[in-house]
This record gives sequence, C-alpha cells and structure tokens, in this order.
Amino acid sequence: MLRTKTEPDSKANTVSHLPPIPSKRYFTIGEVGELCGVKPHVLRYWEQEFVQLRPQKRRGNRRYYQHHEVVLIRQIRTLLYEEGFTISGAKNRLDESKSTLRLREELQEVLNFGFIDSQSEMQMGQSNPIAVLNPIASQYGVMRSNLWGGLLQNLRSNLNRGAARVRIFEIGRVFARDSSQMEAPGIVAGFVQTKQVGGLAYGYANPEQWGTPNRLVDFFDVKGDLQRVLTPLQLQTKAAEQAHPALHPGRSARIDLCDQAIGWIGELHPALQQAYELSSAPVLFSLNWDAICDVGLPAPTEISKFPVVQRDLAVVVDQSVPAQTLLDMMLAQRQPFVRKIELFDEFRPQKESSSMALHEKSLAFRVTLANDQDTLQDKEVETSIT
Repeated sequence: MLRTKTEPDSKANTVSHLPPIPSKRYFTIGEVGELCGVKPHVLRYWEQEFVQLRPQKRRGNRRYYQHHEVVLIRQIRTLLYEEGFTISGAKNRLDESKSTLRLREELQEVLNFGFIDSQSEMQMGQSNPIAVLNPIASQYGVMRSNLWGGLLQNLRSNLNRGAARVRIFEIGRVFARDSSQMEAPGIVAGFVQTKQVGGLAYGYANPEQWGTPNRLVDFFDVKGDLQRVLTPLQLQTKAAEQAHPALHPGRSARIDLCDQAIGWIGELHPALQQAYELSSAPVLFSLNWDAICDVGLPAPTEISKFPVVQRDLAVVVDQSVPAQTLLDMMLAQRQPFVRKIELFDEFRPQKESSSMALHEKSLAFRVTLANDQDTLQDKEVETSIT
C-alpha cells in the first residue's frame, strides 16, 4: 500500500523558550536578535536572502523592524534551525505559506483522504486506478489520481445539509503509475506522488445581497480569482485539443505557466453533473503545486514614452475552428512591434448572407503595437499587420 509522508506544519512562535514579542510597532536589530535568538550579522544576511524582510533604515544605517517582520524572522529561524531547511527550501516554504493564505481568503480549505472509491476515479478519467491492498473501507479502495473526486463529494455533502453556495479547495498529494520510478526512501517503485492544489466553486457568484441581480458562478469568475491569488504569476488559459474527460469540452481550458501546462480549469462535464445530481455545473480547477510556489519577483519594464497603435482585424472562419488556433498562429508569426493580440468579439449569423455562410463565424482581434525608440509610422504598422 502506498503511504504519504506527513509534512510538519511550520508556524511562527513555535519555539517555546523565546520571549513573547512586545506589542509595539518598531524594533531595533539588537531587540530582534534577543527576541528571536539570532545574531545581528545573521539578520543582515537574511535580509539579502529573504525579500520579505525590509527593515526601515535610518541615519547611521540603523535598522528598525516592524512587528510582522519579527514574527517572520521567528518563522525563518524555525525552518532553518529547528526543521533543517536550507535557505532555498525555507524560501519555497514561505512562498508556499503565502499562496495558501491567499487561497484561504477566497475559499475554505478541506482535507480528504488520499484514498477514494474506484467509481469516482473512473468518472474523473482514470481507467486503471491504483488499487489499495488492504483498504480501510470499500469507499477507499483506490488511490486518488486527482483532487476533484473528493471535492465533489464534499460539495454533495454540503448541499445535502442546506448549503447553497460552496467555495472549497484542497492541497494534497495525488498518485500515478510511472514505470521509470525507482525504489527510494519513502517512495515505492513504479509510482509517483505529486502535490496539487484543486478547488471548486458552486452556486451564485456573490453572497446574497440586494444591490445587483445575482448570477451563477462561471469560468471567468474562478479564472479571475486564481489570477488574483497567484499574482505575480502570469497564468494563461488555452483551449486544449483534447479536453479533460471530467470537464465540459466547450467550457474548459488548460492552464499554462511560462508555456508549460500546469493544470486545468472548467465546468464539470454535463454527464457528471447529472450523476452527482447537481442543479448547476460547478467550476473546478487543478494546478501543480510546485509550479506555482516559485512565485519570484515581477520584472519591471520601462514604459514607452511613445504612443501605442491599435488595429482591429476581422477573420471569417468555419464555426468548428477554435479561436485559440488562430490566436496561436498569429502569436507565432508576430512582428517585432506587436505587443499584444487579443480576441474581443465573435459574431455568428442567424441566417446566410452574401458575406457569411450559416456555418461560419467572424472573429475580431485587436492588435496592439508599440516602438520603445520612436513613433510608429503608418508603413511600419501596415507591415506588421500584414
């Protein structure tokens, strides 16, 4: 039977022998050293390694730390001195904690077993689930390959108890077969464990209120929440040639980060919506946890002092052609002055005309061009567009 490792939960103020932090706003480097058990020269070094530490510097290079920075220093001390993390590992753990806190602002966290029933696994598209040798119960007979099965069971349980609006997420390990995986401490040969974050939104987009008419949550609500929570990461959604079997084929997308696929987002497949007896389709997402933990810092770019130029293009294609296909082709062949290409309109005729057949559609793209060194001339714009 596969086992998952229980990871320690690092929290501030876990070191019992340290004195309590006084309720004041600023602390000198000497005071911080005594409160956290860290020498001043080590604190200066940590300032260079951990971007979250930004003490205010006054005349004579005197440093003044704020209360939350003292708490953070204690957390760093625990990670490095108590739990044996390297500097790089401590950075990742702090980024991980930050992402989790942001998620908790939007959703409620749940915790499910790593086991699930085989029917749920097959509904999620896993035709060959990993069987457990000695399951603790019949509904925990296989290892989960994704988090959605458990989240949908959580949703069903909440609806049965009168909840009408549900927002939940889970961070946990999922399991898959991999013949190349060798035996190692804590690892079973032939299987891999990866950490994912998955979530679900169901019901109305906003809590009950009287200001505006309410509506059901949709794909773009959840996409916007993810982009806000994971700032400054630049997540992109792209229509995949092969949709995830658990998601609606026309209302789902693959999530990319730096041109690498890291997850999925979309409405639950209509067949599964019926199987779970849901009045509306929940919107689900799943992301590779390691990929989103390396948040890093945003890279500043100079704002051009020259005006940008925008041109609109209308393209008539068959309705079976995805807009993403055209967008990918244009982005692959874009000229140096092209900064952005985005789809802003789609038109499908109600009846056939001389300009458009019934099976066709018109897609309108907006192209933004800019030159950081000079004002764009009409000839340069036309060359870039054509």
